[in-house]
Amino acid sequence: MLALLSVPLADPHVTSHLRSFSVDQLQRSLSDWLREVEMLDPHLRVDQLPRPGSMSSTTFLISHPPSGSELTVAFLVIDDALADDTARLGEQTHRSAIQCDQLVALSCLDVEDDRLPLVQETLANNLQHPETLLYLEPRWSAALLVEQMRPLIWGVTAQDDEVAVFLNATISPYFESRRRDSAFASPIVVERSIDDVASTMAAVWGKNEDATRRLRDSRRIAYPRTNILSCVTYLPPVAHSLDAIQRFYKLQGAADEAIDAIAERSLDREKTWLDHLQTHKRIDIVDRFVLEEYLASPDYYQMPLTEAELAQQLERLRRLLLEDNYTLCLSPEAINICFEVRGDEVRIRSDRRNRGVPRAGRISTVTIREPDTASIFEREFWSLFRQTEREFKDKGAVIAWIENRVRIFAANRNARFEQRYDVALLFPEDDRDQARGFALELQRQGLRVWLDEWSVAPGRYWQLSLEGSAPEIGCVAICIGNAGQASAGSVADVEAALSQLVRHDAISLTVVMPGASAPQIGSDLLPTRRIVDLSGEDPAAAASTLKVVVHEMSRSRED
Repeated sequence: MLALLSVPLADPHVTSHLRSFSVDQLQRSLSDWLREVEMLDPHLRVDQLPRPGSMSSTTFLISHPPSGSELTVAFLVIDDALADDTARLGEQTHRSAIQCDQLVALSCLDVEDDRLPLVQETLANNLQHPETLLYLEPRWSAALLVEQMRPLIWGVTAQDDEVAVFLNATISPYFESRRRDSAFASPIVVERSIDDVASTMAAVWGKNEDATRRLRDSRRIAYPRTNILSCVTYLPPVAHSLDAIQRFYKLQGAADEAIDAIAERSLDREKTWLDHLQTHKRIDIVDRFVLEEYLASPDYYQMPLTEAELAQQLERLRRLLLEDNYTLCLSPEAINICFEVRGDEVRIRSDRRNRGVPRAGRISTVTIREPDTASIFEREFWSLFRQTEREFKDKGAVIAWIENRVRIFAANRNARFEQRYDVALLFPEDDRDQARGFALELQRQGLRVWLDEWSVAPGRYWQLSLEGSAPEIGCVAICIGNAGQASAGSVADVEAALSQLVRHDAISLTVVMPGASAPQIGSDLLPTRRIVDLSGEDPAAAASTLKVVVHEMSRSRED
């Protein structure tokens, strides 16, 4: 049962929605969730039993013949009314547990509810065998009943079919509410963002030579047997640099096996894309001016690209443009909504330009399967196509324009990289005011300082910006003030972020800022690197001291 119920916990605020449903609605939601779980595994059977039990509970027979498992499970829904009446809760608990192997109690209260400890005590006191109780706290209950989350580890073993179950479960973290009767099928389909790192872990956990292939197959893009017309603000995703993709997921802490699987799947998606072009046409219209912004500052989910990675992306784009059935147009018109027309359906996509990775499960695409709506978007497409100048519909002219822009912007970037920062200051958030004042004093002393609020473009992650600026930075100093001394966790957060982002030899100093209480050398708060204790100096003298240290380190690195 733990494997079956192994869903990610909902965010605390989601639990407040539990109280807006009746017990009957919550039980129907539970039944829907169990039916969805049943579809994940051809060997799993979930049958509702016509057992009276109680008004607040529902009983199911859950069986898995290959493993010989069979459980009679009663699910008890605890709402506001039942939590208020402990006598009735005790009676319902006792009645629900009769003749069942497992009692699952779903607490449908707010996560901050003061009655939660009393509810747990009442459940335990009214069971002859308390070990048969599985109590789901509000965030767990909300994940099942409100968000309809998929199990994380159901079926994770070395057996092929069970690994396949997990791979299918990682396609989306949610079950979508839908009618299975095709006569009532909704013409609108929602797709959600996916955590690529979590998905690829199946290949690692499965310990199966076939697992990577299964992962690739489970996530293969299925193109329809029709032409595709798209209006977007970005180059084709299948042209992304493989080196950039692998570097990005390495920065996220993914294992080597997971990174290799992601790269392999990227190549497979490119092959699927090219296979579609053997029989059907595809025309991409890209917003020219948004593309120009990208070429000036190329990135992959806000991680700045190196020149080599951008060159790799352009080489993959050139290969795509060799396909007779592929056309890339650069429109002078602004594209406000990214969309893709596939016959009688239109897919409305999110615009990922200059944005980080969305949280897994967030809506990323809406598909509308309705001919009249698709025709409206198709007319919009051809209107943009007609307004695009002839030279920006020609493949040779398009790639020449892109390469020219890359050369111009590369010269600007190289000139900017020559303006090195002497030092980058990092600090716990609680020490921001103290660090800002210290940075200003360092500037007055003539040092060139990298500070996130000065050097990171609005809307960007400082970690990825720092990674991109690493060639410009002489050394990195973790600055600790009074707030940092009071919180080991705040310093640890900075350390953890840096461990994946910056060249280790550049993380060279721990600076105790002026005015901070002097730490004990060797304290767990301080990393094991050179410590510069400026706590007893006034700001001007402290800045002068650090300036000497930074210049010494710069000379030693050059030597």
